[in-house]
Amino acid sequence: MKDQWAGHSEATRQTLLAILERADDGREDFSMADRILFTACEFWVAVEAGTLKAFLGTTALEQLRCSAFAYRAIGAVEVAREVEVALKALRLADTGGRRVQCIEGLQARLRQSAEPTSDLIDRFSQLVH
Repeated sequence: MKDQWAGHSEATRQTLLAILERADDGREDFSMADRILFTACEFWVAVEAGTLKAFLGTTALEQLRCSAFAYRAIGAVEVAREVEVALKALRLADTGGRRVQCIEGLQARLRQSAEPTSDLIDRFSQLVH
């Protein structure tokens, strides 16, 4: 797992590993900051890996809502805005093909974003942990 977070600082990777270890132990005492950090990282890893469609799966609407919230919380307003636009478009998509187009379009736009998303995730991690 650590390798998939290669774009993040060592401190962020250690924080994420600690969250995963707590989850593996069956603990459920995660702070809102833990949830925001994990959501932002997992989503961003999928974007960078080109696997956003598979990551979102059948829960795309819920995942996008949570991701938009997480990105607003960490200060990635451009990413949050793109996710919110895709969320609206996905709600209106009337076929599977259009839903796929929405997600693929979102992934393409985010991969070309100039916003320093990984840096914002790292900064958030440092502020709250």
